[in-house]
Amino acid sequence: MDPTGEDGSEDSWDPGNHWGGDSDDDYSDPEERDRDYRKYYEQIAASDGFDVDDFPKINSLMGMTIPLDNVDADPRLHELSEFAIRSYNEENGTSYEVVGVTKTTAYNCSGFVYNITLKAEDAVAGTGTDIFRASVYKAIFGSKECISCELQPKPESEPSLSKVDFTKKEFQEKDVVA
Repeated sequence: MDPTGEDGSEDSWDPGNHWGGDSDDDYSDPEERDRDYRKYYEQIAASDGFDVDDFPKINSLMGMTIPLDNVDADPRLHELSEFAIRSYNEENGTSYEVVGVTKTTAYNCSGFVYNITLKAEDAVAGTGTDIFRASVYKAIFGSKECISCELQPKPESEPSLSKVDFTKKEFQEKDVVA
């Protein structure tokens, strides 16, 4: 299967046999199917499609988001990442350069939408390495569009005890019920 066209060009890329079928007949247990679909859609909603497990039984459906393998070694994903970072730089007046691709998911729709998690650094600003999330559409016959490219939100962490102000009233001994 050649999802990018039948011309056999360098741009042609087959993400594997994930899109080989068009039904969920692999499920003999409807509860298992329902669990997988629920988990799949929860992951899509929670990560905007950037962090999705492989569900081989449902990923055979057209249009399902799948994780791709060996993403940092794929020059085509680096090209799409660089395309997205150029777009980000133009919009934000920065000079980031891609240093690696860490994760990619994709789904097809008259081409493919790639949800790429990548590392980039701005040597001019000297801010170190930042993590970006970019969505890039690549049409069947090669045109590209950067749908979005933004810094990945930093995870909110629980405050450590060293940062808790124990002098606040709620921590004073007189308020402790014995």
